[in-house]
Amino acid sequence: MGLGCTGMSEFYGSRDDTASVATIHRTLELLIVNLENNLAGEQIMSLQDKLDEYKAQFESSLPPEALAIMHRATDDLRQSGIMERVLKIGDHAPEFALPNAQGQIVNSAKLLEKGPLVVSFYRGVW
Repeated sequence: MGLGCTGMSEFYGSRDDTASVATIHRTLELLIVNLENNLAGEQIMSLQDKLDEYKAQFESSLPPEALAIMHRATDDLRQSGIMERVLKIGDHAPEFALPNAQGQIVNSAKLLEKGPLVVSFYRGVW
């Protein structure tokens, strides 16, 4: 669910504190309702269960030839050793400099001087 959090960051234009506070309040309201529903007896589905369900639905919609190609490509990637080179939970990312949404170069070390850093990748519009 998208909650419109881009107004909380100056990287997306001018910041709107009133809208940011309203978004946080709405998020908390939804969280409380969700928790109440789950505590009332609804089954809580784990993230892995949700991902497995999504994958099964997606794969069932593909032609068998396309699914075979995707599985073969996934197996090839795993056999390449790529999984041993990816960052694991708790690993520190290397220092980097990347363009933000406005094309300005942002340096991770400079941002880390201000506190913890969360990196979000936006694939853009296809």
